[in-house]
Amino acid sequence: MAKAKYIIVERNEMDIPIVFSPFLQHADVARGLRNLVSAGFCSKTSNGWECWGGSVSLQINSRPVDAMILNKTLEYDI
Repeated sequence: MAKAKYIIVERNEMDIPIVFSPFLQHADVARGLRNLVSAGFCSKTSNGWECWGGSVSLQINSRPVDAMILNKTLEYDI
């Protein structure tokens, strides 16, 4: 599967994922956003979203819970 990048922002006690092209920098997409809680790489597989790694430009890592957040928020509830 194709690799994408993501960031997760906390808003009103809810984690909101933003998935975007791997050709963009995490820091460029996150510019002006507050309450960043995680960032990394992701891909959608037959079993749902998988997340790994982190962002060098934001100096923040992915978390084990990130895949669950992407699956639930992006309506791929497994």
